[in-house]
Amino acid sequence: MTKELHPLSMRRTMVKSTVGHVQHTTYDLPDAKNPNHVYGYELPRDPENAGQVIGKWVHATPSPATTTGRSFIETNRQAIIHGCVSAGENRKYANEHPGIVVKPAAKCKGGFVPTNDTTYGIKSKESEDIWGLVQARYTSFSNDDAYYPDLGSMKTRGPIRVLLFKLKSDANNMTRLLSPLLLLGLLPAASCASSSVLIRGVAPSDQATYLSSEFSCVVGGRATNLPISRVNDEFCDCDDGQDEPGTAACSYLINAEFHCENDGVFPGKIHTSRIHDGICDCCDGSDEAIDGKSPCPNTCGAAADKFRKEAEQRLEVVKTGFEKRQATINGEIAEYFNGAQKAEATTLKELVGLKLLKDRVTVHKDREELKEKKYRMDIARQKQAEGHEGEETSKQQFSDAAEQEAVKALDFEGLDAVRVADDDVPVNSAEDERASEVLDSRRGTVKSLVELPDGTRIPLADYLRMNHNKQAPNKKLRAPRTAEEMRREDFLGPLFNGGAEGRKRIGLYALRTIGIVISPVRALVELILFSPRTLWSVLPTSEIASSAIDKLPDFPYPSRSIWFRQLGGGSVYDGYSSVMWGARVVWDAPVYAYHFLFPKLDDELKLPVAESLRKVLREIDADIAKLEKEQNEKREAAKVDYGPDRAYFALKDKCIEKRIEKYEYKFCAFGEVKQDHTKLGKWDGWAVGDTNDSSSGEGTDKVVHTKMRYSKGQRCYKGPERSVLVHLECGKHDEILSVDEPSTCVYQMIVRSPLACTSQVLAKAEQDVAFWT
Repeated sequence: MTKELHPLSMRRTMVKSTVGHVQHTTYDLPDAKNPNHVYGYELPRDPENAGQVIGKWVHATPSPATTTGRSFIETNRQAIIHGCVSAGENRKYANEHPGIVVKPAAKCKGGFVPTNDTTYGIKSKESEDIWGLVQARYTSFSNDDAYYPDLGSMKTRGPIRVLLFKLKSDANNMTRLLSPLLLLGLLPAASCASSSVLIRGVAPSDQATYLSSEFSCVVGGRATNLPISRVNDEFCDCDDGQDEPGTAACSYLINAEFHCENDGVFPGKIHTSRIHDGICDCCDGSDEAIDGKSPCPNTCGAAADKFRKEAEQRLEVVKTGFEKRQATINGEIAEYFNGAQKAEATTLKELVGLKLLKDRVTVHKDREELKEKKYRMDIARQKQAEGHEGEETSKQQFSDAAEQEAVKALDFEGLDAVRVADDDVPVNSAEDERASEVLDSRRGTVKSLVELPDGTRIPLADYLRMNHNKQAPNKKLRAPRTAEEMRREDFLGPLFNGGAEGRKRIGLYALRTIGIVISPVRALVELILFSPRTLWSVLPTSEIASSAIDKLPDFPYPSRSIWFRQLGGGSVYDGYSSVMWGARVVWDAPVYAYHFLFPKLDDELKLPVAESLRKVLREIDADIAKLEKEQNEKREAAKVDYGPDRAYFALKDKCIEKRIEKYEYKFCAFGEVKQDHTKLGKWDGWAVGDTNDSSSGEGTDKVVHTKMRYSKGQRCYKGPERSVLVHLECGKHDEILSVDEPSTCVYQMIVRSPLACTSQVLAKAEQDVAFWT
């Protein structure tokens, strides 16, 4: 059934819609049918027997009042008024002003006599029937501008004040605040502007949203028009907090912001949670203002002075860096790049001259190396002949020295293939003269001297000017052969006209020819014996068998016995020795032919002229390689992006080092970045930023010449490769300012350099000084 309510019970409430509905329980309480069931513990009225204590009070003299203590509330309020907004400044102010204490209670006027109905505190009021609110079927709502009850003192107060602040009367502020709106044509006239109000916490450029009697926002996901009186009413209506820019009602929203005008010097925004929090966030104190009055001092002027001084100091640094940058661009960089074409022509001319010089030195070197090769061949043949002679003498193959000399002559006469070449390779004296002129124009190009056969050391230019085609005076010319010598030496002359020596030579040639013809027989024998010999040398039992064989008695050779040497008056032994010598010549003919055709040359045998020319040629090659490297570097440097005016070229091949905490950092522009011995990354180009092309409407990549990317560094343990992003800032000197690691193995480095002080940075610094001035 519905209970009829008293009209006074139907009071107006603060809620905007239905208060709520209460539903009765649909289940019974435990043991509801037992009337004696106790659902909790009995609460005694006076567990401490306070009534008995009070009843035993007797008349006595009251104790003296305690000393008045510090008033923390008043101390904090005074600290904020004097600009001490931070916790540290607040404590410092409290220590400096210990006299701020709690005010003593006001004494009653003399002659005042209290009556029986005098109220010494807040008078109690009978509570209203709660059923009037819980079970109300109907209620009326107050208008938004109606008076509301103060539930604390149960007095009727005025309407909820709208936190608006009146427009300042100052003409300058009036123009500054209203100029954006006048330009947009959103204010009707200047006369009306003076009487209009601005919404607290809203920037002047956004005031047009609140000019009409209603404004639109999203409430509960739906676009809704709200009356302007709902703005800054301490109740968050809009989902985005648009209706509470000047209060903290929507502080739970991330994008709820309060606009600090800051006297128009440097306006900014703060979160609405910082409004009326007892801390002055805006320099003009507007975030703590109540009814247009703020307990915070206006520190915008002091802040502006501070920023002005910082801007002037910054401008001084930028000017110094800009001057250094311009000096570097006009000096070192201009000399390197602007004279590139002239340097290219000079380098090309020097390369042509050095290559001509190299060609002429190569000709002379080849000529001397041919002599050196012939010299080595002669020495090798001589050693070969001496070794053959010693071997034959030890085996008693020749009876006298004459026969040995004959064998030597038979072995080498007319068979030296190198002698078919002329000793003197003709050279071009005109080309040598041009090469010597190149040396005269490039003093110090070749420091090595040329050593002549007699030990004299002369410069290369003097060596090239020598007449190398002239026959050496000390060279012996071979006399023409006589008819007798030709009959004795040519074809079968040694057989018929050479006597015993000639027949010996022809016999030796014949035996070696037979040995070469039947050389496949020796190859077959060697092939058959190869496996046994290899196994004999590899098997471990070979050493034991060799030692056992050595202990066996020698096999009796007939040639070693005295009776065999004396047999037939020695003729049998001589015939046996000749046959064995001939067999050995035939058997060793392939080996002899191989050593003769491919003699072992001693590379350590060097002629002084050839060796000195090789050293000279190495120096020339080094000079040519150096010039070609410089030429290639200049060509590559012309293709590399070194920033505006190629200013950062001055950092190329230079490194900046600094120790930060426990690490030594090393920054090499266009090279690599290191942390001690760990490579953080190598040059990977300039950073690229996204920009929008207004003409095409598409995003384009723009190179940012103040950020260097370094990648492919040493891999982290179970992580990615290290990388660094270097930020270049303007400064007086080259230095590493700081290094951070915002994420794992990804570093951020700030480097200051005068080369970053561009004209745009200078213009920005001048604008900052002009703004604050």
